[in-house]
Amino acid sequence: MRIPAAFLILLCLFFVGCKDTSEKKIEPEISVVEEQTQDSHEAETWKSDIALNNGTQWQANKATTDGILTMTAMIEKSSPTSFEEYRELGNRLNEEKDLLIKKCTMEGPSHNNLHIYLQPLISEIAGLREVNSAQDGKILIAKIREHLQEYHTYFV
Repeated sequence: MRIPAAFLILLCLFFVGCKDTSEKKIEPEISVVEEQTQDSHEAETWKSDIALNNGTQWQANKATTDGILTMTAMIEKSSPTSFEEYRELGNRLNEEKDLLIKKCTMEGPSHNNLHIYLQPLISEIAGLREVNSAQDGKILIAKIREHLQEYHTYFV
């Protein structure tokens, strides 16, 4: 029995082209905190980008300062223990952050510096909203608390 050459060629191509798919590259799961640690250099660059107003704090509008104080109080009054509770706190912080941004009436250099300050805070709150463990939540809350305290270095 003779097998046509074309059939043999197709058969060979099939076996050569058919790889073992079990060698798929599996990406390890990275926690939200690990992702933020990888970006920690970027997160800290805001301190080199922000400036004082000729050596003094920028004048912020009342709504902005009130929003920062409200977020600080939210963290201080909370005592989450599960990742779900940390996520919920992240959602409440996000709502307050959105309100702060909506009510901001600052303009010019003070406004530009506020944006530099807010960018890492926005990222940290987003991470808290997606946290997958209480330990990661605890780390992010500490970062957010520290960042909120830095507000008073640059704004009054």
